Amino acid sequence: MHKKHPKFKPCAPASQFTIDYFRKNAVKTPRPDKCLFYTAGLSNVAKLHAKKNGFITIWDIWAGQHMRWEPYQLDNPMRCIIAPDLPKNSGNRNPVRQKYFETMSTAMASMCSGKVTVMDRNLKAGTHGRIKQAGIWGHNEFPRLVKDGKTTSIDAIGMFNDTDASTKVRWDNWWLPGQQGWGNDATRPGTLL
Repeated sequence: MHKKHPKFKPCAPASQFTIDYFRKNAVKTPRPDKCLFYTAGLSNVAKLHAKKNGFITIWDIWAGQHMRWEPYQLDNPMRCIIAPDLPKNSGNRNPVRQKYFETMSTAMASMCSGKVTVMDRNLKAGTHGRIKQAGIWGHNEFPRLVKDGKTTSIDAIGMFNDTDASTKVRWDNWWLPGQQGWGNDATRPGTLL
């Protein structure tokens, strides 16, 4: 039985991971104008861009125990939260993991101020450059940034892939305080349609 294994640690209860918990347990605090958010599937690209350009991502704020991706290690109290999607390869997200990252992402948004940047794969030269509205960015991070009133503007950037010039798009002032809606067409760069 697993519980008798000498390295066994019980799973951390998902209920402990509130916005306040995450704020109190951050290993780094974002400086104004340095938060980089990103849409689904861009974790590695965003982490690299952040490192090269002096930004901070969620992976920097809660490094270590909160990002321990070892779902089958008996000594990892996070294993139940980061467990694979169920059933495996079904496309159904692990709802506990999803809620964990939604809460962590909302906490990050509550800690950011000044100019914020969001990275999205849809921002490419020659496209309409519509930022993805679904997912954690659209449902959790963006609304919190707007609600808290500490964000002075949001810039949107492409993936900045070194081998694809079309991804090196920057849309300054994609969002400004008082703006209604999603994206500021008045500030759309000429490289976008």
